[in-house]
Amino acid sequence: MNKLIGIIGILLLSFNSLNAQICYDELKLEDNIKVKYKWKENKEGAKELRIKFKTTAKSDLNTDLELGFYHNGILEEKAQISDCLKRFFWNDWFRPIHIVQFENLTKDQIESDQFKLEVLELSTEKVDKCTKTDD
Repeated sequence: MNKLIGIIGILLLSFNSLNAQICYDELKLEDNIKVKYKWKENKEGAKELRIKFKTTAKSDLNTDLELGFYHNGILEEKAQISDCLKRFFWNDWFRPIHIVQFENLTKDQIESDQFKLEVLELSTEKVDKCTKTDD
């Protein structure tokens, strides 16, 4: 009976993780990396962008991403994300989510038809091992 409860618990956790993964839309796909995103409202009611990486490289991967946020065709804000993606099956499931908060853009602007999210730059570099940094 305890084994059955344990198996059910693992299945429920797996389903929740899978559901969270599926909710992300693909923003950019390149040789070694997939950049996924979704929008979420924070407690104050402001829109936040959530970014998640998935790697298909056979080694660890240094990643630099620059995003541009346009409203009415004008670049209003930029965001830069740097991360080192460890290569291991479970790391793609439990990889950190990067949250982008906006200083100038309002919720109404982000939800308008005049808003555009664009990848300005995406660069990757295969490394032997991810190392910790002070940032």
